[in-house]
Amino acid sequence: MLPGLFCDFQGQSDEQLKQYDWLLTALRQDRESALTSDAFRSFFFILLSFGAMYMWLIDKLKVNVLLPLLALLILADMWTVDKRYLNDSHFTSKTKAEQPFEMTPADQQILQDKGYYRVMNTSVSTFNDASTSYFHRSIGGYHGAKLKRYQELIENQISKGNMNVLNMLNATYFIVRNSENQQPMVQQNPGALGAAWV
Repeated sequence: MLPGLFCDFQGQSDEQLKQYDWLLTALRQDRESALTSDAFRSFFFILLSFGAMYMWLIDKLKVNVLLPLLALLILADMWTVDKRYLNDSHFTSKTKAEQPFEMTPADQQILQDKGYYRVMNTSVSTFNDASTSYFHRSIGGYHGAKLKRYQELIENQISKGNMNVLNMLNATYFIVRNSENQQPMVQQNPGALGAAWV
């Protein structure tokens, strides 16, 4: 609670700011203030916990009251610290997009099919892009932890253009870039096996 006795509040990056004395002074004051306020806060929670345990030791408080009280103090302590880093503003969007991805004529053409189909979009990075999955059931898309078997299927079969595997996955439509104007266009795969196969 007297941080100035034990620390000079210098940081590792202070050397880069040595030409700005006023900034270094303000930084050190902020660091000292943060430590002091946290020390008093911690002291308050320790005092309340000690008081509750002391009341239990002298049989003024039952254990079935003490434990929930300590749990409540721990929760209050953690909640107030956590709210500094993750508060309500982190869970609300400043701007809300009506539609995050723009529909292309190729998407519109595929969406006329009301059956069950899957799409492979080669006009974007097939396995690192989420835009196709916004409009269609895609064989691609992105996930930081793909299933190992599917990743092996991507590396050993799909990346080599194995049509039997693409047919098995029901890749009914391929979105490819038009060589003339570089716009996405649709190619239909008549060999797609459908939603189930033996």
